[in-house]
Amino acid sequence: MPAYKVTYFNIVGLGGPIRFLLSYVGVEFEDIRIEHSNWPEAKPKTPFGQVPTLEIDGKVYYQTLPICRYLAKQFNLLGKSDLDALEIDAVANTVHDLRKMVSLYFFEQDSAEKAKKKETLVTTTLPFYLKRLDDVVKKNGGYFHGGELSYADLFFAAVQHNIKGFMKNDVFEDYPNLKQLIDKVHALPRIAAWLAKSPKTDYSSRLVRYDSSSALKIGPKFSLFRINRVEGWVRAGLVRLVIRKFRYLRYFNLTSDKNTKMPQYKLIYFKTTGVAELVRYLFSYADQDFEDVRHDITTWPKFQRETPYGVLPLLEIDGKVYNQSLAIGRYLAKEFNLTGSNKLEDLEIDSMVDTINDYRSVFSQYLWEANKIAKSKRKEQLVQEKLPFYLNRFEDRVKANGGYFVGGKLTWADLWFVSLKPYLDFVIGFDTLKNHAALTEHANKINAIPNIKKWLDTRPTECCLQEFLDAKQQD
Repeated sequence: MPAYKVTYFNIVGLGGPIRFLLSYVGVEFEDIRIEHSNWPEAKPKTPFGQVPTLEIDGKVYYQTLPICRYLAKQFNLLGKSDLDALEIDAVANTVHDLRKMVSLYFFEQDSAEKAKKKETLVTTTLPFYLKRLDDVVKKNGGYFHGGELSYADLFFAAVQHNIKGFMKNDVFEDYPNLKQLIDKVHALPRIAAWLAKSPKTDYSSRLVRYDSSSALKIGPKFSLFRINRVEGWVRAGLVRLVIRKFRYLRYFNLTSDKNTKMPQYKLIYFKTTGVAELVRYLFSYADQDFEDVRHDITTWPKFQRETPYGVLPLLEIDGKVYNQSLAIGRYLAKEFNLTGSNKLEDLEIDSMVDTINDYRSVFSQYLWEANKIAKSKRKEQLVQEKLPFYLNRFEDRVKANGGYFVGGKLTWADLWFVSLKPYLDFVIGFDTLKNHAALTEHANKINAIPNIKKWLDTRPTECCLQEFLDAKQQD
């Protein structure tokens, strides 16, 4: 049995889902809770200055959702098929998105802006998401997927505490199916045992070793502090509808059976690169036929009402709609042999993918900031702090892995990073990799892959981000 060590702060937060998963299966783990005064010393020792981390037999892994997904695979909480996993991942990512939006409000420093964000959350965002999540649970027999427990249920039942804490009230009160799910998860015997024995106060530093058959060993106390992680997502209604089809050979299908039916793919996004370009890169790499539907500012508002959560991209597979760009990317990467050779390598790849997404989010926060003074400050922080922080670490990673992000081979993490570059360059107004030779070489190598080069040479070049920004400023 592997030796597990969870490191986080003495709050539920993003460490809670990991503790829930380990507790649910009765696995012994060491629960390290960092003291406020010790965080400045501990922070530089983490891979990207963040927790939680999970140490497995002495090796440190990071990023909450990838850790949860790895444990879900280990503990059979990820469905029975790859498409099940795609749906479960999409729900977990949606819940994570909601928590991010609530945290943006909670950590907002400007009182006027904070009031606006709270009003939007209370009147629009929370009802919109919670109603849809409640409906999903109702349609799936009391769970998020397939009428049975998955890691998405445990993830939600843990982070809901965080969402209620940020909002300072029970925002789930009017959503009976979500409340029943929370109660059901909390009543699971080992989860109930964990909740009964885990630290109750928000103001204590603990070193806890948890065994489902033994009592907790609790260490010294500490003070809770706030971490202002500001994250944003591109939410854009963009340009006119364009439908293009690209013919590709599925290289991974080696069967000669002429009756084998290939899936029909339809990607739905805006007339720009953004987060959907990863999906286009994946299809292009695999020489896979797909329909590329692009909305503009005139077609998007009507179509938005038909989407699961009011955002894009979406991927239709044989007529069934799936959401969440990274969940889609992960599913396709597995189809096209761009994932790891084992579960731990998948965890490393997923962790890098989510870290690249954190990097992207910093650009999005700057791009969509409406206040001119705040926008100027965000740009200064982005250029002087965030860009070198992330890119120096990314470059070290590529140098240490034979010119790739993980394992000395091409994975979907490489496609994700490179596919984002044109969008990020546009946002900041210069070549983001100009001072990073190894990352520039990496990007050039990926873009020189024949099928990807073919896509780059033939893809639509229109981009309406500036058009959308101009329209937004006129609102």
